[in-house]
Amino acid sequence: MYKKKESSHLLPFPIQLSLILSIFILCFLIPVSSGADEKSGVEYQYWADENYPPFEFKDNSGNAAGFSVDIIRAIGKEAGFTVNVTPHPWGEVKAALSNHTIDLSGTMAYDINRTDRFVFSVPIVTLNWYLYVQEHSDITSLDQLKGKRIILASGDIWEEKLENARFPANITIVPDYREQLLQMSAGGYDAAIINKPVASYLMEQLGIRNLKPAGEPIERLKLCVAAHKSDPDLIGKINEGIVIINRNGEYERISNLWFAPIERQYEAELFQKVFLYVLLPVLGLLFVIFMWIWTLRRMVARKTVELQNELSARIAAQNALLASEKKYRALFEDSILGIFRIDPDGRFLEMNPAFAGIYGYKNPEEMKQALKEKDTPLSSLTNKENPIYGLLKQQSEVTGFELEEKRQDGTPFWINVHMKVVCDDNGAIEFYEGTAEDVTRRKMAEYENELALAQIKKNIAELSILNDGIRNPLTIIATLSENLGPYENAIIQEQIKKIDLLINQLDIRWVESEKIINYLRKHHDIHITIKQKDT
Repeated sequence: MYKKKESSHLLPFPIQLSLILSIFILCFLIPVSSGADEKSGVEYQYWADENYPPFEFKDNSGNAAGFSVDIIRAIGKEAGFTVNVTPHPWGEVKAALSNHTIDLSGTMAYDINRTDRFVFSVPIVTLNWYLYVQEHSDITSLDQLKGKRIILASGDIWEEKLENARFPANITIVPDYREQLLQMSAGGYDAAIINKPVASYLMEQLGIRNLKPAGEPIERLKLCVAAHKSDPDLIGKINEGIVIINRNGEYERISNLWFAPIERQYEAELFQKVFLYVLLPVLGLLFVIFMWIWTLRRMVARKTVELQNELSARIAAQNALLASEKKYRALFEDSILGIFRIDPDGRFLEMNPAFAGIYGYKNPEEMKQALKEKDTPLSSLTNKENPIYGLLKQQSEVTGFELEEKRQDGTPFWINVHMKVVCDDNGAIEFYEGTAEDVTRRKMAEYENELALAQIKKNIAELSILNDGIRNPLTIIATLSENLGPYENAIIQEQIKKIDLLINQLDIRWVESEKIINYLRKHHDIHITIKQKDT
């Protein structure tokens, strides 16, 4: 059993020899390969932009420095290679990487149009690109720059973007971002396109204070480590290193090293500006407000009594007004004269009980209801053809205008109307207002007086005729009686004297009639002609 089990695990000698040789070779090659990266000094050429602070720039010693430089060195340390970093103009960096003269370039913005030449790592930072304009400019978007003057740094991603989009603007390219901001500050351009950290760093360094980021970011782009398109494996190592330095905290340490001072400086400057332009004015304003409140309190103390007195006076005036309104309403309701208001279209707006009573109604509500129900107008005052409206067009007020109306039961009556026009502030007619007095009794009395005067006129005329009618026959009788005997003549003459006495009395009445005629002529315009008596 033991032999059988042992023989079941033995391999032929040639196979055993081959396996031993393979293991020996692998054990030899693995250390050598590892040592080639870690200890034999495999080195990649990395060109940095010499004017892209705080990411990459040339320091005072002529060496490359910046956030991206420290990041690529940390990646190389963790990935097992070294990096020779040297500063160069950005145009030379792009050209060298395109020609594969160098291995790597940092802080290149990812764009789909660049993938035909380069391969990109995962982003090491993501940045916002802004339009930077003069302080007084009202430009806030890229669309507003069509036909305008734009200044760009050579090799910037937006040089390629605007060129590919054939953006319709007058575009000027300068060597680097420093020159871009200096010329933008000096004037002559409408906008510069640049990411905010670089712009803030250089503007602080150059002392530029007249530029501002306009509106919202025009685009958010990823900054990556780039290699020639033929080196995707190298980018794989870069990505592994980025993962490692993110996990071990090295990325955060480098970020704090380069960006925390900028942030602190920005915060200090911001605090200074806030203090100078916000807090100090606010403190001054608070002091002014305190003094104003103190003064106001004193004024309030002085004015309180005056306001109380004024309030008391207003309350008294208001009470007086209410009393006056009540008095007016009482006068309106209790007046023996009919009072009314009519709108410009001839509809009654208001009437008092006396006015409704003149037309035979118990109250104004009953008359208003009747006006709504009947087709024919109950009052000629609602008829705009009434002559009184013609007079009101010529003059604003009419008095003593008499109208014949009919009551509710059809009985005719007369009213004397006083009516005026009431206009609004613009001069348009607001309503007509007036009073109406029932003058039916006066009109009837005048009619009866006219009848009596006519009878007097007739009687006076008959009296004139009577004088002549009696005196003429009497003269004839006296003449004829002379032919009679003395006795008969005496009797007749006696009667003639009596008749003459009566005629003399009529003469006296005639004089009195002349006085009456003169009175009628003077006060009633009645002209009567009486034949004068012969003397």
